[in-house]
Amino acid sequence: MIARRVSFALAFALLAAAAAAAPTHDVAFWRAVARDHYTPPANTTAATLAGELVDMLASPDPEQRDDIAYSTLANWIYQQRLVDAAALRPIVGRLLA
Repeated sequence: MIARRVSFALAFALLAAAAAAAPTHDVAFWRAVARDHYTPPANTTAATLAGELVDMLASPDPEQRDDIAYSTLANWIYQQRLVDAAALRPIVGRLLA
């Protein structure tokens, strides 16, 4: 049920007109994460980085929004299951707000 809500929320976030917050990490950082098969870098977790990716979903830049934010979140949530239900709750709340 949460996965369905997250998928629905991610779709709406892509359409959001709100400006994205400035990302903490640059595009090169996120490209490296993708090249490393979406493995979160050492000393961090997918759950702690997910908030930054949620902000990037509102980016007008298709690379940041689609290639980086959406693809990484989808991988961490659905394929690798690195973001558990407890970490998803605040994300869902942000996306539905």
